[in-house]
This record gives sequence, structure tokens and C-alpha cells, in this order.
Amino acid sequence: MRSKEPELGEKIWAYGSPLGLQNTVTIGNVSGFREVNKQERIQISAPISQGSSGGPVVDENGLVVGVVVSTYQEGQNLNFSVPSYKLPPLDSVSSKSIKFPQLSDLNYSDDDDLSETQIMGFFVAMQAQEAIYGESYLGVFNPKQNELEREIAVYSFDGRAGDHVEFASSSEDGIDTNLVLIDESWLAGDKNPTGTADEDSGLGKNPVIRTTLVRDGKYYVTVSAPKGTRGRYILHTKYIPDDVALDSRWIPISKNDESEEYIDSESIQIQRSYSNYSDRKATVWIYSYSYIPEAYDGKESNRSMFKYEFNCSKQTSLLENISRRYNDSWESLYVGYQTHKAVTPGTKGENWLNSASSMK
Repeated sequence: MRSKEPELGEKIWAYGSPLGLQNTVTIGNVSGFREVNKQERIQISAPISQGSSGGPVVDENGLVVGVVVSTYQEGQNLNFSVPSYKLPPLDSVSSKSIKFPQLSDLNYSDDDDLSETQIMGFFVAMQAQEAIYGESYLGVFNPKQNELEREIAVYSFDGRAGDHVEFASSSEDGIDTNLVLIDESWLAGDKNPTGTADEDSGLGKNPVIRTTLVRDGKYYVTVSAPKGTRGRYILHTKYIPDDVALDSRWIPISKNDESEEYIDSESIQIQRSYSNYSDRKATVWIYSYSYIPEAYDGKESNRSMFKYEFNCSKQTSLLENISRRYNDSWESLYVGYQTHKAVTPGTKGENWLNSASSMK
């Protein structure tokens, strides 16, 4: 690390992964010293592109004079780096575990120095794989020496304000993964970056993120797992399989150690009796996912759908249809003659009835 600022016109080299092209080196000069968003920056002429953020800028002796953070796209080679003397000492960073940045951590300290969390963010961003939204990516966690508290894989996507995006991760090896989505603005010092995170809102506790982007630019998606985790995972983008996460029309209504249930918010039908207006009925589909598959007629299934008619005022239910998922297809089962049955208080059935009654 260089302790003092470089000289105007001094030759420098910038390292990074612009547009996913790892280990790219560009050459330029120190063009000036600026204040950008009320923070000190070194202006450099070395060409950079999206994906270069977090890369070191070094002098001819190999000393780091700054870290790339931003560029003016309207100009030519108008690029900026955080001065090295604004970075806190890195000796302590390599000698202890650093928690991967959470959204609440991504802000600047009062004295405008970068926190250790942000420094780790820079280096993690450098490892990002340039990805295409709409594709799926298979990854492997193979623990190796690092100073982070979690195993982490990073993917970068270009996004536009107003875009609706969906991400999910799953693992046939049973890996417990988390997802974080955040824009690149915090690398340039934005105190209010946009982002979101999820741990287990999908089926089988798969993490799912569904959100609308509020800014143009590059976004980072991290798939992480507890430190020491080994195994494969899949990052799903845009097209999420229904065994990973249900469509947003399905609203979660109950979950325990054995299963989780959802109600279909689009097909629900509400009826009221003309003779007794308070007599309210709701016909709904309930989706049930069991963590452990069960055997039915020699075949295993852990996904079922039930169609119920609930009488909300009389607290009764009538089962109209059962469908179960076997491999890649749904099979409708014959339920025979059914009658309205009283819903037992304090049971899952009462929760389903109350959820149906509260909709529309």
C-alpha cells in the first residue's frame, strides 16, 4: 500500500475483470484529484468498464495507490479510484474472519475511510462471474482458505430501473444457501444502496428473491453457505422451477418442521348466500409441500394440491379434489362422495379456512 498520493501525470496500471474478462490490465496516468459526491477520488485515464470496480490501481513499483470505484460513461477514460491512504490497514483483515457484507453494513464511516467490510466487498466483487439474466448456473462449494465467514459465489448482472427480476438457488446435495442482491452503488460510496436478501422463502427452504430494480447499472447476486460447506448448487434466474419456488400467485399460509402450505390467490372464489348475507363460502386451492416424500400406491410424492370449499361462517370444509405430483406430472385422484365437516379449532385446517376467509 502506498501511504501518500501519487503525482499528477504519474503512470499507473489498473487491474480488474471488466465485463467478466478476468485478470485484465490497462495502463494510464493520474489525471487529477477530484471530489466526487463529497469524497476524495483520484482521477485516472486507464480504461475501465463495468466489472473493474474493486480492482487495484498500482504505480510502477507495484504499490497500490487506489481502488477502482466508478467511471463517467458520458466521457472517455474519466475514471476514479479511492486513494490508498483512505483505506484502513489491511494487516488485521487477513488475520481474522470478516463477515460478508450485509445491507446494513454497506455504508461509510464518519471519517470517510472505508470499513473492513467494504474492503472485503471490493475483493469479492472482483471475483464476480459475468452472468446472463435468464440462464441457470451450476456451482460447487469446495472450501478453501479464505477470511470470510461463509462460502460465497458471486454473479454480476446488468439491470435497468423498473425491471422485475427473480432469483432462486437450490441444491440436490442439501446445501443450505442464502441469496443477496445488491447494486454496485455502494462500491462508489452510496450510503443508501438498494438490495434485498432471502434465506428460505421458497419450497424446502430454498432462498428466493423477487423484486423490481430501482436503478440502472450492475447488480451483484451472491450465493452463500456456512463456512466449510461442500457440494453443488444451482442459481436460477428469471425462470424458477416450481419444485424450487412457486409462482408469486401462491401465498404462504403455514409452515412447520414437516411441511409448508400455500394458497392460490388468483383462483379463489367467494360466494355469499342471497338469503343469509353473512353465510360466506370460499373455494380455494391449497398447495402442500412435505419435506419427506410419502408413498401412495407404491409411488412417492411430496407435493399435493387440495381444492376445498370452506364455509367461513359455519366453520366447515368440503374436500372437492386432490392432485399429487409424481415425477414430472400431476395426477388427479378420485375423492368419492364428501360432505361438509366441522373444522377442528387449533389445527392446520382452521388456519387454511381463516386464510381463505380473509382473502378478497
